[in-house]
Amino acid sequence: MSRAAVILMSLLVLASCGDTVEDVRVAPAAPTDWTSFGGAPGGGHYSAGAQITPQNVHALTRAWEWRSGHARQAGPGKLGGYDVPLLPSSTWQMTPLVVDGALFGCTAFGDVFSLDASTGKQRWRVASGVDPGSEVIINCRGVSYWAGEGKGPCARRILAGTPDARLLALDADTGAACADFGTAGAVDLKQGMGTVVEHEYSLASPPAILGDLAIIGSWVDRKSTRLNSSHTVISYAVFCLK
Repeated sequence: MSRAAVILMSLLVLASCGDTVEDVRVAPAAPTDWTSFGGAPGGGHYSAGAQITPQNVHALTRAWEWRSGHARQAGPGKLGGYDVPLLPSSTWQMTPLVVDGALFGCTAFGDVFSLDASTGKQRWRVASGVDPGSEVIINCRGVSYWAGEGKGPCARRILAGTPDARLLALDADTGAACADFGTAGAVDLKQGMGTVVEHEYSLASPPAILGDLAIIGSWVDRKSTRLNSSHTVISYAVFCLK
């Protein structure tokens, strides 16, 4: 079997963000906040919170529980008009964000939600519109948070990728789509990539936020028994958030 590896890097930067990003500085978050997938824009997965310690961790109890209602069991399915003997089960690998008392996350099917971090009460939820029966990989690892300098709608945004390769921008306070981002708050990342088999291009990890840029990567593993080949496509897209 022949195997071809194709690497595609697509940098889509809007001119209003400038051609370069220099010396981006981010103010440290409160010890109880978790504003990025890795805890801070540079990663690290470290929290300065001191309420939970090695001495009291054994006494922790459940404060609240919230269920997404989204799960797919492994089994046969149909993709692109062809019968598939086994579609994998969905997975939920999400690292939630906590900003100013609000928890943000996504379901395995790509719905985006906000909860009260203290009580678990749902503040808002936005349906992604993803058909779980039409995608191979059904998973979400998290969302991203961005705050601009202004006020009003979408001054604080949640950025989320979907299993069908769209990037959503939502108002962090209300969940409303940010009308100035893409088309009605969404960008189809398959545009400009040529011929793409829909169920073979998926997003699971959240975008990295660098200043006013959202940088999102995706990985496509396209195998075709008809062509007797495999193509691996890695793409990166960069979007301006202001």
